[in-house]
Amino acid sequence: MKPGTKVQPLRQRRLLSSHPDTATQRCLANIPEGVEVAEQELGMVEAQLMYRLHCECGRAWFDLDLPRFVTCPSCGKMSLVCK
Repeated sequence: MKPGTKVQPLRQRRLLSSHPDTATQRCLANIPEGVEVAEQELGMVEAQLMYRLHCECGRAWFDLDLPRFVTCPSCGKMSLVCK
């Protein structure tokens, strides 16, 4: 502890009374009762990854597969794909 630092005891929390106040009663009165349940048909979604490949010549393109080697569609250079 640094010199000159004052230490104060923690204040105790106020205990909540067992009787709710009028504001709490008003809030509870506005909450709807029960639980609403709705059913609907479950559908299916297919996820698909898309990779953006970028050549040293500046050409970029997208591919659904991540091959180890690619040929650039612009300059024709064969390149190793790095993640």
